[in-house]
Amino acid sequence: MPRSLNQPWFISSAKRAGAAAQWLSPRQREAFEAAERIGYPVVVKPVAGAGSADTWIASSRAELEKVLAKTAHVPESSLEELIEGEELTYETVCVD
Repeated sequence: MPRSLNQPWFISSAKRAGAAAQWLSPRQREAFEAAERIGYPVVVKPVAGAGSADTWIASSRAELEKVLAKTAHVPESSLEELIEGEELTYETVCVD
């Protein structure tokens, strides 16, 4: 299933499991509204890309304005609740 079709299901499942709040592809006005709902600090990061390139933390509306200007070239981003702690990565393989 293409990621764009799978993402809404994944997000709703993650929320039920207690994962971070997320807002996909924020336009500037929507990003500010989402940040207010989620609460600062928030993370803005590309949906596709390598590593942490173009990933930013904004702790206020003023910082979010600067981050959105820096990431204007990114075609699709997500805005997420910042959860501090140890980061773990798991690699998986799916076979259709």
